[in-house]
Amino acid sequence: MSLAILALPCAATADTPLALTTPDGRARTAIVHEPADWDGTTPMPVVLVFHGGGGNAEGTQDHVGMDETADAHGFLAVYPEGVGKRRLGKHFGTWNGGYCCGPAMEQGVDDVAFVGQLLDELGEGWPIDEKRIYATGISNGGVMSLALACGLSDRIAAVAPIGSPGAAPDCAPSRPVPVLLFHGTADTCAPYDGGETCGGCWSRFFEQTLGVEIDAGDIHGCAGAREQLESWRAANTCSTTSAATFLTTDDAVCVRYDGCAEGATAALCTIGGGGHTWPGADLACNPKRRLCRKMLTILGPTSEATDANEIMWAFFEEHPLP
Repeated sequence: MSLAILALPCAATADTPLALTTPDGRARTAIVHEPADWDGTTPMPVVLVFHGGGGNAEGTQDHVGMDETADAHGFLAVYPEGVGKRRLGKHFGTWNGGYCCGPAMEQGVDDVAFVGQLLDELGEGWPIDEKRIYATGISNGGVMSLALACGLSDRIAAVAPIGSPGAAPDCAPSRPVPVLLFHGTADTCAPYDGGETCGGCWSRFFEQTLGVEIDAGDIHGCAGAREQLESWRAANTCSTTSAATFLTTDDAVCVRYDGCAEGATAALCTIGGGGHTWPGADLACNPKRRLCRKMLTILGPTSEATDANEIMWAFFEEHPLP
């Protein structure tokens, strides 16, 4: 399980908590943020924002700045909560993405079905645009967004995972799904070039702060960013010509393959020097605290020049369900 966001408790928001019970009897929750200027009747797009392994909905909402993007562009920002334990008043949630991570995978939680049920509940409470439902997330949350591209492609229009170790090997979307990957070249939790030493960030954190020995079971193989891009290019039957650059910033180069089936695409934003972090987000915790400084050392740098939220929203707007 990757250490993506060790979020500190944040102040209560005025947003709407959504609770439901899944068929296996689990109580599941999400936070729903309505855009500030919404008129109450116009159907809205939805962006599902999945926290990383060991994170939670409230901390992610406070950290990644998606509420502000939702206010600016008029969509519902929804923060689902994963499955995991509570310690010291904080929830450590995980997602079952098919090959990882943590308690959600160990317990065989059907998180794809949970998201389908969550979307049904959203449709009961808000007028949503069913052709414009999107997903993003970091680390284990990025795996979860890809799991939706694989298993719920009839409802999820496009996805934009950040620092994801990739989709499950048995991924089989029912249609071509537009995918935009964000990945830092200095990511040590899901290395840019992949390999057999992915994950293990929680273990490293506890080893370095508490002297707890690394659990090798936390470490797994994963696909690199360019390998993932090629996999989605093939899945979406895109042109085999070289990917074309569509955006550059001070520290990022974004490329994509076009000529794909059903108007899909496969794209990658490479964040030069970026760590296992959300480009453009605030720091995940207070760097004045020793444990936070150690965590930030493990996660690596956060880009200040690249706004992942704005880039992915522009990508999402281009790709409603066909």
